[in-house]
Amino acid sequence: MKYFFHIRVVLSCFFVVLLSACGGGGGSSDRGDSAGLESTTFASEPTVVSGVAATGAALDGATVEIIDASGNLVDVGDVLTGSDGSYQVELPDDIALPVIVRVTPLVGPPLLNIVAPPEDGSTAITANVNPVTDLVSSSALGDADSSDAGALAGALSSVDTSTLEATGDEVLQRVLGSSVQYSSFANDPNFVAKTEASDTIPSATDAILDTLAKQAEDSGTDIKTQLKNLEEQETPSKLLEEPAFQVGLIGEMIKGGAASEDLEAQLQDIGAIDEPVEGVGDVFRAVIAAVPALIQTVTDDSTALADDADLLEIATDAAVDMLADTIDEKKTRFAADADDLVSAINSPSLQDAVTKVVQSSVVPTLAAFAGGDATDDTLQGLQDLAGQVTTAAATVASSFEFTETSTDVSSLISEFVSTNVAPSSEVTAQDLADASASGESIVVDVGDVNDIRGSLEEFATENVDLIEGTIDDLIQTVPSGIWDEVVWDSFNWG
Repeated sequence: MKYFFHIRVVLSCFFVVLLSACGGGGGSSDRGDSAGLESTTFASEPTVVSGVAATGAALDGATVEIIDASGNLVDVGDVLTGSDGSYQVELPDDIALPVIVRVTPLVGPPLLNIVAPPEDGSTAITANVNPVTDLVSSSALGDADSSDAGALAGALSSVDTSTLEATGDEVLQRVLGSSVQYSSFANDPNFVAKTEASDTIPSATDAILDTLAKQAEDSGTDIKTQLKNLEEQETPSKLLEEPAFQVGLIGEMIKGGAASEDLEAQLQDIGAIDEPVEGVGDVFRAVIAAVPALIQTVTDDSTALADDADLLEIATDAAVDMLADTIDEKKTRFAADADDLVSAINSPSLQDAVTKVVQSSVVPTLAAFAGGDATDDTLQGLQDLAGQVTTAAATVASSFEFTETSTDVSSLISEFVSTNVAPSSEVTAQDLADASASGESIVVDVGDVNDIRGSLEEFATENVDLIEGTIDDLIQTVPSGIWDEVVWDSFNWG
């Protein structure tokens, strides 16, 4: 009996000590290491949703909200995105997925991302928010009013979140083409947005957004509307398979700091560039080689802008735009196939034409504002002016045949643009403001390709030292199948 009594005493003391160590026997606030062990062992991990909000440029100071399936705004405190577009919220224990992340920028409509329950049960969830996630999420929600939490929740109840990523892939296949995946935009933890101050290099997906945003601006709309219009087109746009878009994209990646030798690998990582096809001209890889070299040449030659990053960027953008517009004209107006486009992109004559036009007709105007602390409105006016010059220059350049061994017509193109297109006198900030207010161009409109042949012939005759041979041997003829018979007759130059 004494033996069993002693066992009971020992066990009782053991449990008293154990309870004291776990904090069960007193009111002390010092719980020690065993309190942490208790939390790690028995408490569930909170669900943390984080990501980057961007429209290409990072969204700084945007409001982040979580909407649950009941239409309630989840109490996560006041959450704003950082200067790099990043955010993080911890969901209360009683909130179940799916939820909607709604990010409202300081200017512009809200952007959405539907956050589905992770298949692996993870409690750390990446949910980037951008115009692509908004396009896919809004479509899944039946384009419910993004400002109405109740309407969004009502629509969310009918969304099959298990198929959301596949739906996103289908949408991107129509809009962007290639093999780019929705997850690269929606839940890639390595997504990096462009910022003004950071030295961090934006991801390739963000460069795609930047290129889309620029395309939208050129069309007089915003990126959200632009994407919706592209999705609704009867014929899929497949922008990543379009040479002009490819030129713009590589320009954005280089501008963002990407190294030229890393471009192809970065695009392959997100499925934005397909494997080369034997026997078919590889336009995208020709663009990857040509655009960085073009930007570097313009940068090196624009010594008058060396100390003004904003003006230098306008100059390099102008070069990229002229190349993109020329290639686009070649494809749409002259029915150039992939091999023709590769030959043109690789042509020293075309590359020289672009750099000479920028140096003779864009940089001098920009240089007049160097060191003068140009206002945002003035910079926008200069950007518009440079775009008008290079658009007209692309129309001129596209009229010529370009191959790796073709006659050099770069001086002829440059001199023609300088004489007949670019402003004939010094441009002032007031000139830019007046042009913006009136909608009138300071640049002379050269018209369509069918309008300039006579002018080019006359100019070449008066400046025989600019080319070797006659211009008739150098100007291309528009194929008869491009326009109807009446318009085609205007190209029948004998």
